Amino acid sequence: MVRSILRLQPGVQLWIICCVFTWLTIHYFAVRFARKRGGPLAGRPTFIANNLHCITTSVCAAMLLAQDKDVRNYNLWQRWVLPFSISYFIADGIWYCIPKRDLLISVHHVVMIMCHYPVGEPAAALLCGAGSWKWAAWVSMTGYLAELSNPLLNVRWWLMQTLEKNHWLFGVNNVLVVLSFLARIVLFPYLIVNDIWPRRHEFVEYEQVLAFSLCIFGNVVICLLSAHWLYLLTGKGLGPLLRFEKKEGTGDLIMGRTADKKAK
Repeated sequence: MVRSILRLQPGVQLWIICCVFTWLTIHYFAVRFARKRGGPLAGRPTFIANNLHCITTSVCAAMLLAQDKDVRNYNLWQRWVLPFSISYFIADGIWYCIPKRDLLISVHHVVMIMCHYPVGEPAAALLCGAGSWKWAAWVSMTGYLAELSNPLLNVRWWLMQTLEKNHWLFGVNNVLVVLSFLARIVLFPYLIVNDIWPRRHEFVEYEQVLAFSLCIFGNVVICLLSAHWLYLLTGKGLGPLLRFEKKEGTGDLIMGRTADKKAK
């Protein structure tokens, strides 16, 4: 089984390296474009790469999970989507986390890499799934549904930078943002209780207690981070979420980031 999977997914590391350089190139041109055009992008050129990543990964995860498990394209997820995503987290660490010293986003990215990188490696996926590499890939896909929150957060940020007065779309989008984060907080405990914890004996028999612990740890950390970000979003009550009020010179919460406008 391991040999057949190995034949299925060669060169994962090379693909990750290529994608890292691609992300850095996208960011370079995004910065130049933002400086030339000005506007909201000038204060947050990472907006382009972030949207490209979160929309691609979440939509791919949802589409693959919607497929029947007997015909599900695991190869697409393991060989292409995961390296594409992991390389983004590495690149985002280079252009954002390290320069801005954002601890929460750094923790998020490190945990995501630790938990999902092995799933893209054929032999490691077999170990992470206690003998079932398809189960490991399924858990990985399900976890990535949480990325569906990010496009909504990006719409929220864009509206806060461009609106001059209240618009119904602002309130509707914020309701969707809150609902998506509530879904995240439900999703990860559900995965642990319904799908991961019941297989603990299989992991012990397969001598993969570390993989089991890492799987639990990753879901708990992302759940706690999601709860923290939801608290920050709703901490001032529902009023600011439902009705837009123009405030000059302020940033906005973007997954723990404060995207401030450029002073220039």
